[in-house]
Amino acid sequence: KNRAGTTVKWTNNEKRTSHSVLFTGPGGFESERFFPGESWQRTFDKPGLYSYTCGPHPEMKGKIEVTE
Repeated sequence: KNRAGTTVKWTNNEKRTSHSVLFTGPGGFESERFFPGESWQRTFDKPGLYSYTCGPHPEMKGKIEVTE
């Protein structure tokens, strides 16, 4: 669980492929692709459960839970 205002950072530690973070809920959006050694981050200001997948790899899934 993360408090509102927390910044979460995703880092691509792979050697060959790019990834994105695709938020699948209401108001969802997809980050830009980030390549090996790159990262992307988002600050979560509002409480809620934020489900996401990787745009090019939908089998990669996760959730961010934000509390007040």
